[in-house]
Amino acid sequence: MEALNELSASGWSAAAPIVNEIRNRVNLGVTPAANQAAMRLAIEKERRLELAFEGHRWFDLLRTNRAVAVMNAQTNGNGANLNYNVTAAKLLFPIPQAEWDRNPNIR
Repeated sequence: MEALNELSASGWSAAAPIVNEIRNRVNLGVTPAANQAAMRLAIEKERRLELAFEGHRWFDLLRTNRAVAVMNAQTNGNGANLNYNVTAAKLLFPIPQAEWDRNPNIR
């Protein structure tokens, strides 16, 4: 789906039937996405719902460079911001000490 959507500006129309197939399986209507950017978000949402609890969401957000925006926009049940304060620097995993010890050229 994602690859079809990103092939060209009109690639979203090739991805739409696949998204609609997933939506029809659970008795939802066709996707309202009418352009590439909207289809990108629709695919992201379908992956979030279909792959819930499988550990893909975080890596999808990292891969699409949306982790900071999405995480900082999270709210609780009352609509108050959760203040995750995610920055680009916080997205990087630290280098394990064993790797620092093995390779002095890392610095």
